[in-house]
Amino acid sequence: MAAEPVAEFLPADHPAWSDVEFLFRRGGLDGLPLFTRPLPRTDIAAALLETLATNRELAGTPPARRLARELRLELAELGGATEERETSPLFEWQGPDYRVRAQAELRLRATVTGDEGEIPPGTRGGFSVRAYLPGGGFVTSDISLEKIVDENPLGDSIVKESPWYTSTNETYASFRTSAVDIAFGQLKNRWGEGASGTLMMSDAALAVPGLQFARTLGDRVRVVAFTGALHHPENRWVSAHRVEIAVLPSLRVGLQEAAVYFSSGLDPLYVVGVIPFSMVQRLHDRTASPDESVTPHRNNVFVGIDVAWRPLPGWQVDGELLVDDLATESSSQPDRIGYLGGVAWSGFLLGDTADFRAEFAKVYRYTYSVFYEANLVQDGVPLGYGNGPDVEHAQVHLERDLGRDLRIGFGWERTRKGEGAPGEFWDISDGQTR
Repeated sequence: MAAEPVAEFLPADHPAWSDVEFLFRRGGLDGLPLFTRPLPRTDIAAALLETLATNRELAGTPPARRLARELRLELAELGGATEERETSPLFEWQGPDYRVRAQAELRLRATVTGDEGEIPPGTRGGFSVRAYLPGGGFVTSDISLEKIVDENPLGDSIVKESPWYTSTNETYASFRTSAVDIAFGQLKNRWGEGASGTLMMSDAALAVPGLQFARTLGDRVRVVAFTGALHHPENRWVSAHRVEIAVLPSLRVGLQEAAVYFSSGLDPLYVVGVIPFSMVQRLHDRTASPDESVTPHRNNVFVGIDVAWRPLPGWQVDGELLVDDLATESSSQPDRIGYLGGVAWSGFLLGDTADFRAEFAKVYRYTYSVFYEANLVQDGVPLGYGNGPDVEHAQVHLERDLGRDLRIGFGWERTRKGEGAPGEFWDISDGQTR
């Protein structure tokens, strides 16, 4: 097969990201914009190859070995052989300039509270098909049986009124050019550092059908622009753009903006992703009637910033801020914001690798929603923080590897949920104060 770089992404919710974060905290993967997910697998493999060559302490650790196994094909194409053997595919067809692979996948989770056990949403199993095409093109689709708790779940329930559905997590086509990575289809993004979720674009909701452009500039900057359909019958769309900068090898800064708006189709000014979204609304408002109190072009804009700092080898301090709206219109108007902060450590405990993280997140009531229904919500789930709005969440987790293929851990979590629900908006006629 030809060795052109392939625009296959490591999915935003893939378990391998925990190994990526371990290596970053221990001083590896220099310059990789790991908090702007998904990323091309070849980019991660290139950073891993450099880390394995320059940091012998990390080379034999379980996280490095697992990641090398996951990226075995990409490492081989980059000239980096690995002894780690990948899981054999269900089948593989290969020609001189193409390859088609099918892989079985299972993601099983369970929670126990008191004397009651539960299989939480997100548990799924099935298979994926990947097609590597000439010139760096790539197409993938997965079909799975998944537990989904949503107002309008994607797929068909296998038993009436059952939470188990046939579903697809991600289905997209992508290709790389010298200027940009392009992907379109059913996509998930996750921007930020939080373990319990991120505030603007997260993997909490189902994948959004859309179009995405991305580019890594040098080895320090990643730029992404995404446009997707939140709800086709309502003509409700979301566009978002983000830049992540490795200011220093130990410091990552992400800046992002999103807008929810109504349109009968793809809007070029949003799709291009280089214009501030508040300016896009003003450009469209030139065609609105002056007596309209809410123009048909009115959008709901969100801005955010996140920072991850590695002050010492193994340690990470991070924070994220989301601003939906600030109280500027009346004394009764509430702030619609969210913030998240965390401290993480990765190192060696009793002879093997381990990870620790403590985190707190708060999303204020009415966040993500407005009275003109331009809500950052898909099927009753915020595209941002999945537990919000009107929520406070704290968690502490410690996990340790027992070799390459087994990891154990324990943790504590507490959630305080108010009365607010996704889609609930603040009404100016409501006398409630902050």
